[in-house]
Amino acid sequence: MYLHISHELKQQITSHAHADYPHEVCGILAGTGHVVECVIPVENSAADPKHSFLIGRDALNQHLPTLNGLQVLGFYHSHPTGNITPSPTDIRDTVLDTLHVIADTKGHLAAWQIQRGRVYSVEIISGEVPAKQDEPLTRQQKMAIILSVIFALSILIILSLALLPPAPELP
Repeated sequence: MYLHISHELKQQITSHAHADYPHEVCGILAGTGHVVECVIPVENSAADPKHSFLIGRDALNQHLPTLNGLQVLGFYHSHPTGNITPSPTDIRDTVLDTLHVIADTKGHLAAWQIQRGRVYSVEIISGEVPAKQDEPLTRQQKMAIILSVIFALSILIILSLALLPPAPELP
């Protein structure tokens, strides 16, 4: 799995982390597919913002309706201490199986998929987003197309045979 993010949006996240040091910052990553198209900084609602982050319900209610067709790809937060791996608290407090980008104040980012207490590294591709290319078909999609064609041809042959006039009687 990968996440594509432009240099500008990456800079926006790390600038947010640097600006609120020594507190953790947080925000929403929005886009389509694997491409981050929008970074939405939100207020850290945690009781102890120096050691944790919380994106509050009010922030979600305020920002989610403004996505204009973009999807929530995940969330970001910072670790002011510089360690950009998920902390035990990050892993424990993740309710949904979500993508997390963690930033430090020096401009480093790392992406992680946290699923049911397990953490998977996600490659970050930085730079300009290439022109959208069609994703190749999966094996299941190819099989569905082949079976649909076979089914349609079978129906066509059956209907053709059913519509043939009766054969003439032999003398």
